[in-house]
Amino acid sequence: LMTVQVNTIREHGGDIDKMIGDAVLALFDGPDAAGQAIASAKMILEQVAAGNHPRGVGIGIYTGEVVSGAIGPADRRDFTVIGDAVNIASRLCSAAGIGELVVDDATAKKAGGEGLGAREDINVKGRRKSLSVCRWHWGPA
Repeated sequence: LMTVQVNTIREHGGDIDKMIGDAVLALFDGPDAAGQAIASAKMILEQVAAGNHPRGVGIGIYTGEVVSGAIGPADRRDFTVIGDAVNIASRLCSAAGIGELVVDDATAKKAGGEGLGAREDINVKGRRKSLSVCRWHWGPA
């Protein structure tokens, strides 16, 4: 399952920051980062559904600023990204059901929003205001 995710993210120009339990934190950069991230997520969901995997996957995507670099004390330092955008992406991932992609509205608009569901507002932990998102669910046409 992780191999499917990692290979697909890399094929779409993404960089794997880390694997956390059964989650993957990936970064996309550049003028079409939003489109690449969404295309990667859709392909992952399609491949997971088509494969014989023991469990499903839900994906959250959020665009925002992060701090990247060697983080932590000298004896535990790790090159990673931190910040509110990482936290929100994690919350969107938690809001995604199996076979579902949850993308913040701003990212969906940057990518053209094609094939994503209607906008809805959800509450996520750590934010006072609701967040506008679009959902996409993999399923045979």
